[in-house]
Amino acid sequence: MIKLNQNKTDNCLATCFACLLNLETIPNILIQYCYEDLNIFLDPFGLFALPINVVSINKMPCQEHLDMFKGYYILIGDGGRGHNHAVIYKNASLFHDPILEGGGLIGPCLNENYFQAYFLVQKEINNDTEKITSTNTD
Repeated sequence: MIKLNQNKTDNCLATCFACLLNLETIPNILIQYCYEDLNIFLDPFGLFALPINVVSINKMPCQEHLDMFKGYYILIGDGGRGHNHAVIYKNASLFHDPILEGGGLIGPCLNENYFQAYFLVQKEINNDTEKITSTNTD
């Protein structure tokens, strides 16, 4: 995993995925939080994004839920700038905020009472079945 800083106001999610995929440049897609577009982008890597909603308690992600997640993942919530923001967590703690000012998340997704986590999941396809395994490792 490499740490990159976002190069546009609205590409924190693209930056987080570029970090997790060890890309040296930030793709010009994934600007919106569109699950379908995200998985089209991830398909050539043999991956898909698994979204999980994380309960908000006192404007913070429920620690009990976060403690279940191992490895790297993306967490989305209110970034304090009037729109949702994406950051990278590792083992239940903030690992990287792609915006230069940092600060992480200050609350759940705007107009919601939850945070959203994205996990990269490996797709293994053979002739008969499709096997799904997590890519989250320490």
